[in-house]
Amino acid sequence: KLGEERNRQEVANPNDKKPEFYSNSEWQQDREYMLGMNLFVQGEVLYNLKQRNESIPVLEEALSYTKSKEGEVNELYSKVLVENGNYSKAMNVIGDFIKMGSGTEKMKDYLQEAYLNEIGNTDGFNTFLSKYEDAGRQKLIDKLKREIILQPAPDFTLVDLQGKEVSLADFKGKT
Repeated sequence: KLGEERNRQEVANPNDKKPEFYSNSEWQQDREYMLGMNLFVQGEVLYNLKQRNESIPVLEEALSYTKSKEGEVNELYSKVLVENGNYSKAMNVIGDFIKMGSGTEKMKDYLQEAYLNEIGNTDGFNTFLSKYEDAGRQKLIDKLKREIILQPAPDFTLVDLQGKEVSLADFKGKT
């Protein structure tokens, strides 16, 4: 609780000095992320104390501050939803995590459990899962395409261990 209070204060009205290498928005995001992780730990403690219903709003707030990008946070939230019988919500939430590329292998088990309890059987589960996995895979491909650098590397020459000069151009077209 003390960590949460400190993090909330730091998000709202920072006492710490902004590091020079951070932009203002990066610094704000970093402080919010730390609050999210603190809330995750709090949610985990509540879960371990068998206070699963109380952990849900805490974990939901943790998700908002971590932007649902932390697999551990996403996984615990998924687990709590399924264990509390919120199968329909769990199916949507877990599917979205997988689609975003922030799911975990264990979450597929939670998704299958939610699917079984919501639908009544696992017929069609693999098709259901694959639509989320395909979307996640496509998102990753699109991200890689945006980030790929299509410029040739500058040519350079170095001396190898035998004292022979080797240049990058010597390896053009070779794997």
